[in-house]
Amino acid sequence: MGDCSCKFACLLDISTEVVYILKVKFANLLDILSKLDYNKVSKILRKVVFGMTIVPVSDLRNYNKVLNQVSYGNEVALTKNGKAQYAIVEMEELERLRAERWLMSELRKSEIDIAAGRVTTLADARKEFGI
Repeated sequence: MGDCSCKFACLLDISTEVVYILKVKFANLLDILSKLDYNKVSKILRKVVFGMTIVPVSDLRNYNKVLNQVSYGNEVALTKNGKAQYAIVEMEELERLRAERWLMSELRKSEIDIAAGRVTTLADARKEFGI
């Protein structure tokens, strides 16, 4: 099993056996996708995996039609010269994504602090904040 798969398994908190089973099960699909050109694979993944509607940026001439395709969880990817360049998302989803990014950043900072030994006990924290 390659290093990439192990990192993937660790990130998703799944066993390397599960990753191996997925690789075997989807080997044919991965083989087919590897023979396709990047833009086609990218387009397939955006539509199938991420549920994105894909339209050329020139469709913005009729922006109401494009905006009507946008809903929570269904972004619209705008392509320029056949390559995805922009995305239109609902404001609520953008705010959720930004909050999620901020939270992940704070968690990363916390992990760095813990690794560096910059920690405090629960009793000391309660005393400091008067709880």
